[in-house]
Amino acid sequence: MQARHVLGYVALFAALACTDSAAPAGVNGSVTDPAGDAIATQFQVPAPDLIRASVSIAAENATFTVVFQPGTLRPTTFAVLSIDIDDDFNTGVHHQSSDLIGIDYSLEFGAGVEGGLKLFRYNGVTYDLVPLTANLVVGSNTIAVTLPLSLFGDDDGLMSF
Repeated sequence: MQARHVLGYVALFAALACTDSAAPAGVNGSVTDPAGDAIATQFQVPAPDLIRASVSIAAENATFTVVFQPGTLRPTTFAVLSIDIDDDFNTGVHHQSSDLIGIDYSLEFGAGVEGGLKLFRYNGVTYDLVPLTANLVVGSNTIAVTLPLSLFGDDDGLMSF
């Protein structure tokens, strides 16, 4: 994945916890962010203001959803979720803002991403593009995508993002 300047970049980290060894259907995790804290630029006024991100596990699928403050989602906005699929800090890559997780996957989704969706898997050195097909759903203030857990190595659905 090439580094690039992206307006509206979102990186979120929240624990999705479950006491069972496998995530049962209906497991959900989310993180919220205060409305009104996005910093506008000369190119985007108002700036995309993320207020919530979530993941829901059901029927062998993970649905990732980001919600923006009404009126701030732009046609070029997209989200980037850093995912620790094995909940092991010692695997994956570590970024300055993600010192609590080892990032195994990076999910880019939204109208501002070429093709609407890209999933990258960390291979120990860099990221590899994971081939996939999925439906992106863009609402007036939401972006959502559902992916099969098999894309993540048939993971049990427990993850941090």
